[in-house]
Amino acid sequence: MKKNRLLLLIVAAIWLAVGIQVIMNRLTDREGDILEAFSLTNTDTMESSLIMLAEYPDGFADRSEREEALFTLAEGIGLNIDGPFYEEASDSRLEIGFEKSGRYAATKLSSVRLIGENKTSDYVLLRLTIYEDTDRILKYKELAEKLYEQNGFEEVQTRMTLTGSREGNLSLEERNRITDRLLEALSGSAAFENRKEEAYTVYAYTARIREYVLSAGKKINIQIGMEYDPDEERTRIIVATPIRGGS
Repeated sequence: MKKNRLLLLIVAAIWLAVGIQVIMNRLTDREGDILEAFSLTNTDTMESSLIMLAEYPDGFADRSEREEALFTLAEGIGLNIDGPFYEEASDSRLEIGFEKSGRYAATKLSSVRLIGENKTSDYVLLRLTIYEDTDRILKYKELAEKLYEQNGFEEVQTRMTLTGSREGNLSLEERNRITDRLLEALSGSAAFENRKEEAYTVYAYTARIREYVLSAGKKINIQIGMEYDPDEERTRIIVATPIRGGS
């Protein structure tokens, strides 16, 4: 129980307000290794998702600038904005955006304004989910990174998640075998672990990936999670980098 609370505290400390605070190590960038390693899980369903978040260069933008940024990013990744923007508002958050879903992918582009007591900041957020043909996720990531850079956005925060499932409720022994195989394939080492069937989660670090977060003085850039869905009678296997969580 204490270990579960510790893991929750770690996640809460890592994910603050708008995303993750990422430390960059540009000497390595082998994210393709994650796709190769994930194939070792032998899942029979698979999807990949990408979230990219960046603050506007000046921290604040008017409505026309926010819309222009969304159109520019959409055009760059081949998304046709053929309808009106949705709008959501609360006391602390204003959001405009566009969503599109199809058989093979789902995309959401939005401009998010976070309103604080002392500061208001605007962000551009891209969410992309690809079904089955997951190799394409890295191509979109590279393309989106260039688009963010070309438009003056700095310190782009990125999260990539691979999700698959296997039939039945995998035993703890099988879950550990999958995790150890993944860590070995990525030359990774565990930092924090909860290897129990309930809330099975392992946080680890590999030097093969350039981004990482710091928690309790330890580097983390891989999260491995497994959870059983009794309705579908399948075990979901999730691998995320740097880490899965809230924005």
